[in-house]
Amino acid sequence: MLLKSHSIFLRFAAWSLIVTALTTLVAHLINFSAPDFDSQILLAHNWRYILRNDIIILHCVLVIVSMLGLALIGSNRGWLMLGLLCFLVFGFAEIGRMTLANVIVNGLREQYQISTDQSTQQDIRFVLENVWPLVGTYLFRIFILAFSLGCIFYGVAFWSQGWAGKIFIVWGVVNLFAFANEFLGFSWLSIFIEYFSIIFQPLTRLWIGVWFLKEIHRHRDGSTVPV
Repeated sequence: MLLKSHSIFLRFAAWSLIVTALTTLVAHLINFSAPDFDSQILLAHNWRYILRNDIIILHCVLVIVSMLGLALIGSNRGWLMLGLLCFLVFGFAEIGRMTLANVIVNGLREQYQISTDQSTQQDIRFVLENVWPLVGTYLFRIFILAFSLGCIFYGVAFWSQGWAGKIFIVWGVVNLFAFANEFLGFSWLSIFIEYFSIIFQPLTRLWIGVWFLKEIHRHRDGSTVPV
């Protein structure tokens, strides 16, 4: 029989995955248009913008928890550990990017607003317009690549378990296209990836989360929960 604490964590991990179906919609559907520098400065006092970034941080934590749970029920430990490592990199990259945006970048925006020294304002503007975009883009690309590889490794690990492995593979491959499009810049591919993100991803998270709960229930009387 499963240890009670083990069973509770697995259920928590499964529900974490289900909740990410909602938090991923926040990440993909709620955007803040700031086409010029002056409008970007105002984001420092936009609580909706700050809350969105915090929800994305929560999303990353929930993803890591859920993927750890899936790794614990799988039998192909090598691929699962490799995939989990990728999901950890994904999480730290995106959590780092959102934290920098909320703390460092917004702090610089506030300093720009209150500063009366023109030289200081010019320095801050240079950082915000030239340094931060490079850092943000770099972290975003790490985030996409790590998530893609994590999905592919989990797909290999769960390949023999019905649709779960196949869905992970599709998920990972499409995200690899998203990573490649960071350099290619194809508008048609951007549109496809956008719709993929707001339709396929939430449904996939729900499906795998429910499947995860069923696996836990199916093996509740066993000594382990291999799939």
